[in-house]
Amino acid sequence: MYLQLKGLTKEFDKKKAVDNLSLTIEKGEILCLLGPSGCGKTTTLKMIGGFLKPDFGSIIIEDEDITKLPPELRPVSTVFQSYALFPHLTVIENVIYGLKFKGYKRKDALKKGNEYLDLVGLLEYKTRKIHELSGGQQQRVALARSLIVNPKVLLLDEPLSNLDAKLRIRMREEIKEIQKRFNTTMVFVTHDQEEALNMADKIAVMNEGLLQQIGTPEEIYNNPKNDFVLNFIGTANIIYENGMKKFIRPENISIIKSISNSQSSTNNINSLKVLDSVQSIEAVILNKTFSGSFYMYTVKTKDNTFEVKSDTLTSYNIGERVYIEMLEIGSTPEVLP
Repeated sequence: MYLQLKGLTKEFDKKKAVDNLSLTIEKGEILCLLGPSGCGKTTTLKMIGGFLKPDFGSIIIEDEDITKLPPELRPVSTVFQSYALFPHLTVIENVIYGLKFKGYKRKDALKKGNEYLDLVGLLEYKTRKIHELSGGQQQRVALARSLIVNPKVLLLDEPLSNLDAKLRIRMREEIKEIQKRFNTTMVFVTHDQEEALNMADKIAVMNEGLLQQIGTPEEIYNNPKNDFVLNFIGTANIIYENGMKKFIRPENISIIKSISNSQSSTNNINSLKVLDSVQSIEAVILNKTFSGSFYMYTVKTKDNTFEVKSDTLTSYNIGERVYIEMLEIGSTPEVLP
C-alpha cells in the first residue's frame, strides 16, 4: 500500500478527535475523508501533513514512516482551504516558492514554474498579483504551487468550499484531470457528499473520530455498513419487509402511472395493485419540488411515506393519485435492527 495510516489517535481536552484510525490507499488514488463538522477529518489531514503530532499511531508513505518528520521534510504538500497564497508575490513567484527550499536556481525554478502554470492554464497570468485573479484561478495557482514540488501525497482541505456552485463543479473536473495527468495520490477533506461521490476513488466516512466505512463511492452509497453512513450519504427511504429494516433510494422508486379520480378516492388508498403485470403501489402526491433536471416528490401510500426522485418528462401535481414501483431495495446485516 502506498499510504498507510495505522491506529492514528489524537486527543484534545481528554476527548478523542481521532480514535484508532487505520486505512490504506494505493498510489494514484483519490481518498476523500468525509463526515460532519467535528468528526476528525481535518485533524487527520493535519496529522498526515505534520501540522499535528498524533498521540498514538503511525503514518507510512511508500514504506517510509514519516510520523515524526516535520512538515517541511515530509514528501507531502497541502492545499489549504484559504489557499494560503502570498498577496505580495506574483502568480509565478507563488508557484515557485517551494522550489527554493529544494536547491533550485531561480532561472531553473522560473522555467519549471512556467511549465506548471501552462499545465493549469494560467501561463498568461504569471505576472499578475493574487488579488487580480478569480477564486477558481487562485485555486489553480495553489494546486500548481503544491504539485511543482513533486509530492508523493497531495492534501486538500475543503478545496472547493470558497467557490460558487457552478465553479465548484468545473473545478472538480479540473482537479481530477490534473490528478490523472500527474498520477498524484490525493487525500481531500469535505463535508459535501456530492463532491465526495463525484471525485473520490475511495471514501472514508468518519463520525466522532471513528471510521465508519471505507470503500468506493458505489460501495458506500449502495451498501452502507450502518445507519450513520446510510443517512449521511444521500437520502434514504426506510421500509420494513417481513419484520426486517431495509432502505430504498429516491431514484429507485418510479412513478409509473396516474390514476383518475373516478378510479379511486383520495381517502381510500389500497396497499397493492397489479398494473401491466407489475406489482405497483397506489399512492398520492403530498409535495413536489422542482430542482432543474428532476422533481422531488413526497408520496404517501397506505403504509408509508416516500421521497421520490423523478425526471421532468412527466409532471404530477400535489393531490394527484399515482402508482409507484420500487426497485433495488437494499439492506446489510449492520443496518438491520
